[in-house]
Amino acid sequence: MRYAKVLLAIICMLSLIPLQAEAQPHTVWGYCYYDDATPAEGVLITAINEDTGETLANVTTTNEEGFYFFNTGHPTPGWDYESNITVVATATGDHRGWKGEVHLTKEYVPNQQADDIHLVPPAPETPAQPSGTTEGMVGMIYTYTTVATDPYEYNISYGWDWDGDGTVDEWDDNGGNYYPSGENITASHAWGDPGEYEIKVRAKNEWNVTGDWSPPLNVTIEADTVPPNTFIISGPSGTVTVSTVSFSWSGDDDITGAGNLVYSYKLEGYDTGWSSWTSSTTTVYENLPNGAYVFKVKAKDEAGNTDNIPATREFTVKKDVNPPDTRIIQAPPSETQQRGSLFIWTGNDDVTPVNKLQYSYTLEGFQSSWSNWSSETTVTFSSLPNGNYTFKVKAKDEAGNMDETPATHQFTVNVSSDDVTPPVVHIVSPSDVNVSGTVTLQWQVTDDDTNIVISIYYSSDNGTTWHTLVENESGISSYEWNTNDMKNGAYIVAVYATDSAGNVGFEKKTYTVDNRKTLGLGIPAMVVAYLFIAFALKRKRQ
Repeated sequence: MRYAKVLLAIICMLSLIPLQAEAQPHTVWGYCYYDDATPAEGVLITAINEDTGETLANVTTTNEEGFYFFNTGHPTPGWDYESNITVVATATGDHRGWKGEVHLTKEYVPNQQADDIHLVPPAPETPAQPSGTTEGMVGMIYTYTTVATDPYEYNISYGWDWDGDGTVDEWDDNGGNYYPSGENITASHAWGDPGEYEIKVRAKNEWNVTGDWSPPLNVTIEADTVPPNTFIISGPSGTVTVSTVSFSWSGDDDITGAGNLVYSYKLEGYDTGWSSWTSSTTTVYENLPNGAYVFKVKAKDEAGNTDNIPATREFTVKKDVNPPDTRIIQAPPSETQQRGSLFIWTGNDDVTPVNKLQYSYTLEGFQSSWSNWSSETTVTFSSLPNGNYTFKVKAKDEAGNMDETPATHQFTVNVSSDDVTPPVVHIVSPSDVNVSGTVTLQWQVTDDDTNIVISIYYSSDNGTTWHTLVENESGISSYEWNTNDMKNGAYIVAVYATDSAGNVGFEKKTYTVDNRKTLGLGIPAMVVAYLFIAFALKRKRQ
């Protein structure tokens, strides 16, 4: 009995020891599809035992439904249960090159279904090495170019690695449209820190299959430490008589474009601090009190460098609040037997120069409104009917102040003749506008009246002031004008003709006086003197 119990115990212990099972039949089966869910017919199936490295190359082919199966058990190849198997599907025909795979662990079942295999096309080719700037500055945007092709001409997106760490920093899929295979594409980037960088790019097709990285492009990025320059284009300087002023400015930088600079400004004597940074290049200050001011403006580039020496403009506001005075310096007598009347006037102001004053006039009894403002200081009225008249003229300065008490002159025209037609005057000589020495002025007067009185005036300041050459001379048609003692420059000559009825006609013409002394063939005397001195010095050195 004791031996029987011992034998039973041994049998029980042996039953706990696992026995090596004999290999059993085992079939792996499944389906293959192209990535658009179309069954993959005629696909070659290869099985790989990842544990042993044994391969069943082209072990089977899929049918028209994409179905396949193959044996991994008895009798061959006799792979163990729990073996790690990879099933690789390779397309033929029109889809040659498409591949897909699935991984599974061999189970203790005679028939084991694998997950569906989805075949995808091969990856795009490796993109070309990016081309572009290899040296740059922090904060600046640089553009790089590359290109890749796809074996099946599928559209491509590009993944950019801007720092060389092997990960895609930015995918560019052309807004979801991808890029055509073989089309050059560009991408832009700005680095925030100085350093050495590698730029790489890889391509991915529409089936989400990604290719290899391109060869890297090495880029060196440095910090921009040079500040921009600022300069004022326009604005007041010195003393101004207006209270509204405007400024415009610009800037330049060795890296940042002028259009990307920003500016800050202040008006010392008015502003309490600098303005906010702005891209604007103009500003206006209105209603400034009288006083001294300094306008300052400085530029800042994209790297944050600021012009440490702002552009400045000093000026003083001295608002002109006093109106100018106007006075008439020539007018007809209080009672005249002439139908034509010549008026000449001038003005003065405590700030505005005489030649900058503007004037407006009216002849009450003949005109119903004031003339437009102009710098003219003469006017002639012709064919005035008998009657009483009041001539008024007023000045206006650059600040807009007007003479509130215009200069006035009252006169009466009392002519017995009914003639109201003024003479017609035409200056005929000299015809050349450039004159010198003694000049013969000649004119023609056309009028039914033969008793014509001539007056001649000239102005050297564009009509601001007038000087008399001839006044109320009868029976003359020419005058010898001696310009020898006159300064070279432009002169306005005015010839006035007055008939017996007092009708006045006139013509003005501008001449340029040039009395530079010349010798020989028109060579200026000063040039000859210089040549003589140079010749004498040369002889002395010899």
